[in-house]
Amino acid sequence: MFHQTIVIGNVGKDPESRSMPNGRAVVNFSLAANENWRDKDGEKQQHTEWYNCSAFGKTAEVISEYVKKGNLLTVVGRQRTDKYEDKDGNTKFSVKLIVDSVKLMPRIERPSEEERPARTSRSAAKPRDEEPAGQPEFFDDDIPF
Repeated sequence: MFHQTIVIGNVGKDPESRSMPNGRAVVNFSLAANENWRDKDGEKQQHTEWYNCSAFGKTAEVISEYVKKGNLLTVVGRQRTDKYEDKDGNTKFSVKLIVDSVKLMPRIERPSEEERPARTSRSAAKPRDEEPAGQPEFFDDDIPF
């Protein structure tokens, strides 16, 4: 069964590339995905989930050439969970994202509070049934339904 994981996040450090013994390219990098919300008291909260990512072949070559620390990426891949024992004999798990494709996303700057337009109340807003300016009306009496 095939599964996909899609993560949008910022690259944590410049990708590290190398070649496998068979000559195939491999690149490793970390990706930070942020989640923001307000708690019940209205305080801003944030959680960052870190992903260890690996890409192979042509995808690895493209990443090593174009991706840098801080870039915003959309990564599509498959999760792999590895089980290992640490030096004390404790069982640990490591989750890795095997990258199938990436898309470099443009950086969108949010306007500051001063630059944001003032919010209007619903009653001050334009009525919903009003036709937007510059939009043609399409009424055709010949339509059979």
